[in-house]
Amino acid sequence: MDDIKVSVLVYVLNDKVHIEKCVRSVMQQTLKELEILLIDGGSTDGTLEKLEQLQKEDSRIKIIRSGAGVGLQFNTGCKAAAGKYIGICESDDYLLPDMYERQYAVAEQFELDVLRANINRFCGDGDRQYDFPFAVSADRTLYDTLLYPQEDARFLGLGVNCFWSGLYRKEFLLAKDISMNETKGASYQDTSFSFLTQMYAERAYVMSDAFYCYRIDNPNSSVNNPQKAALLNTEYRLLKEKLKQRNLWEKYREIYWKWRVNGYFWAYDNVSEEGKAEYLPVFYKDIREEMESELYLGTELSGKERALCESGRGSLAEFGDFLERADALRKQEEKKIREIGTDGQTVIFGAGNLGLLASGYLEQKGKKAAAYIDNAAWKWDSLFYGLPVLSPEEGVCQYPDAAYIIANAAHGQEMKEQLNSLGIRDDKVVICDNYDLFIAHILVPYWKKGGSND
Repeated sequence: MDDIKVSVLVYVLNDKVHIEKCVRSVMQQTLKELEILLIDGGSTDGTLEKLEQLQKEDSRIKIIRSGAGVGLQFNTGCKAAAGKYIGICESDDYLLPDMYERQYAVAEQFELDVLRANINRFCGDGDRQYDFPFAVSADRTLYDTLLYPQEDARFLGLGVNCFWSGLYRKEFLLAKDISMNETKGASYQDTSFSFLTQMYAERAYVMSDAFYCYRIDNPNSSVNNPQKAALLNTEYRLLKEKLKQRNLWEKYREIYWKWRVNGYFWAYDNVSEEGKAEYLPVFYKDIREEMESELYLGTELSGKERALCESGRGSLAEFGDFLERADALRKQEEKKIREIGTDGQTVIFGAGNLGLLASGYLEQKGKKAAAYIDNAAWKWDSLFYGLPVLSPEEGVCQYPDAAYIIANAAHGQEMKEQLNSLGIRDDKVVICDNYDLFIAHILVPYWKKGGSND
């Protein structure tokens, strides 16, 4: 094929269970001018045989054998790619059929370096699949418009979220010398790649439509392992070295620090309970040494992020106490969420990703939220996935006896105080402030048990 518009990279290692669904979703794209590069890292479980069977069905498929490691496999595929744009589908995920046709048209229209999009998250398969949408940004003005990241820091502020959800112009990657770190394993190599593509892009776009379907219930994911969590520190160290080598450190140091602190939170929250004790001293040593060596101002950090950094200035015991208190508070809130029954009304404070999770959980329990409330005035008097969005004042006026689920990652305590000031008692308020933990500890276990909190 002479006119390859998109090269789709699928890097895989021992994922026989999911790989066929993934590859077929690329084969079934309505955009036909694409190549499908399957980069196998040395599979021994039958995955390679499945790839060879699929190759017989589609001449656009090329199998590339590589050493193991997401970074190495991605870079190997990128070097072999002949398309104008690079797309990515991880082996346990899948794509909706019109993803690349729609995205290629937008990328060409606006001459983009980078395109991102919202996604669908899912667990299960076939008849038992649970889906829910995920927005990469709560800022509606970021969507469906040409962005100039050199003048608009919001694009870099998206973080690592959903880096595989769109397209990258290959010539842009080559010109800016952007690749993944070829560190071992399959953990966090997207960190530097995401930061540099968002930092260097001159023309970017975020689509509000969702095409990429991201699996959240793969037990072989990078999380739950303290050794893998510690690798995140290595990836951020390598990113810092790149920024310094390119004389970009002073310009981007504070946004880098925000990314890294968010990474600390994510890694600690997602490691298993058994692994927390092992990871804690690594976490503490890294954050303390980083603050002492770089003297960050913390200008980009939220209150929660600043509190973590302040605790890191003390002893290991004090740092551990801070995280233990946070864990205990989270578990209390999770218990309250599980105890929300089917009687009475429930209002969700926060019409965003966390709010959708809370709403989905209630629906699984046979209960429908009465409404959303939100502090963003532009959301008022509209519908959010079928439910009305009201101001906090109007919501409390209409539903004075309801239970309130606060669904917000950064401002949960302030929102609770806001509800208190409007007359809602503490025992009627539940805080849900961690998207990944809500999925891991509440939503997916409940779904897998067929609707039981036991």
